Amino acid sequence: MRIVRLANFVAPHSGGLRTSLAELGAGYLAAGHEPVLVTPGRRDGDELTAQGRVITLRAPRVPFTGGYRVLWRRRRVAWLLDADWLNRRTARAYHRVICTTSWAAAEFGRIGAANLVRVPLGVDLATFSPGRAGRARDRYVGEGQILLVHCGRLSAEKKPQRSLATLATLRAAGLPARLVVAGEGPLRSRLARRAARAGLPVTFAGFLPGRADLAALLASADVAIAPGPAETFGLAALEALACGTPVVVSAESALPEVVGEAGASVPTVHLDAACDPATYERCYWSVDRLHPNERGHRLIACRFHALLAAAGFPVGPGPDPEPSSPPPTRLAEVGWMATKGTAWLVRRSRDLVPALAGLALREWLHGSEGRVAPGPDDAERDDTQRERVNLNVLSRSSVNLRLTSGLPSAHLKVRNRFSKCNERT
Repeated sequence: MRIVRLANFVAPHSGGLRTSLAELGAGYLAAGHEPVLVTPGRRDGDELTAQGRVITLRAPRVPFTGGYRVLWRRRRVAWLLDADWLNRRTARAYHRVICTTSWAAAEFGRIGAANLVRVPLGVDLATFSPGRAGRARDRYVGEGQILLVHCGRLSAEKKPQRSLATLATLRAAGLPARLVVAGEGPLRSRLARRAARAGLPVTFAGFLPGRADLAALLASADVAIAPGPAETFGLAALEALACGTPVVVSAESALPEVVGEAGASVPTVHLDAACDPATYERCYWSVDRLHPNERGHRLIACRFHALLAAAGFPVGPGPDPEPSSPPPTRLAEVGWMATKGTAWLVRRSRDLVPALAGLALREWLHGSEGRVAPGPDDAERDDTQRERVNLNVLSRSSVNLRLTSGLPSAHLKVRNRFSKCNERT
């Protein structure tokens, strides 16, 4: 059961109400429920704690009350409590809502959609099979080299930069790995520049219009990489398995359910610096108050080390939190601001200042309506959510696909028109 509690006049650091809410949340969590606490605060926040999920909404301080804040934007609170409205509307608009994985179906199961049906996808085994491996490998790697393949749209929600980071890690470890990226998207030029700067052996093959060409590439690879955290299915991973190629996937997505024991899932750690009180301490920032100083960078490194260690990664001893050099003098700070700082501000005035002005304008326009102004990242997340709903609804029957029978971990039967991972921009 999900238990949502709204609480006003919660003291910032202590108090009977704060203690009671924390104890109740911990008790609900221990009993197997899903407690959610919505409280006012200095800034917006959303975190998992020992008392369950705590959502903080930015709210004004009430004068002469010793720091109490109050949730006064009722529309925003109502919108937060009805975050599943899009899925409810989708469920009402269709006779059946067909989801390809349990991960995708959870969104509709949470709202109690009675017309929810699970239909796993499938793969054309006549096209995608180990027998497709041939001379495609010779075009990309030499003898003794490792061929990695990333197949998918090069857009922000797919996180293609993770494949480049994986290649860099393998190369740093002394492995002769090379990466082939099959797919197009808005991030291609940026990824190409990043690979060139780092000297990484990456081949951007672009969109492969022939399914046989894609199957030959997947069958020739040593490992396929599917790093997207928001994949509701990930057909390219299943196609790689059909070609006899193991797949490494993101543990945040539905792909672990798809690949099963035939692949490996990698967890991702997230550092939310906005929820770290140390982030707001002056000693961790440079003189311009925009960039972390050496102590700030070391703080970030220590936080990441702790997260990686908690996730079970063999990270070794932690970094030293203390700077290795003395702090800059006041004269050095003034000199930096007059030279490098001014030059940085001029460069950023072309992109950062307009973006901040747009953000301020959106906040002002939407403030009277009591809801958060959507920024660029929010738009991307909203688009991802809308795409996820579309992926889960089949509007035409699937054709030209066979049932999977030879792969123990590939459980899918039907494919829809929204599931193409190797697609055009």
